[in-house]
Amino acid sequence: MFDQQFAREAPLNLTVTQNNDARPNAVNEPVLAVDNIQGNIAGFNKDHQTMIFLKITDAENFRRWLADFVPFIATANEVLTFNRLFASHLIC
Repeated sequence: MFDQQFAREAPLNLTVTQNNDARPNAVNEPVLAVDNIQGNIAGFNKDHQTMIFLKITDAENFRRWLADFVPFIATANEVLTFNRLFASHLIC
């Protein structure tokens, strides 16, 4: 159904030398389908956002209405990719 691309905030080859509550072993942690997660969940970190709060009374009408907005909603994958690219160009 979806062409999924996965991204992780931390590199996959990150080795944890000691497991504790602050750094649990994440070897068996599921990989998130970040193309199906709204971008502001993954750390949007922008000066401005537009929030739309709705009361949905007709689910079918809402689905059609929402379909028009999907191209304008950033996915978590897009936000993480942008954040990494932006951070790689910062001059410290």
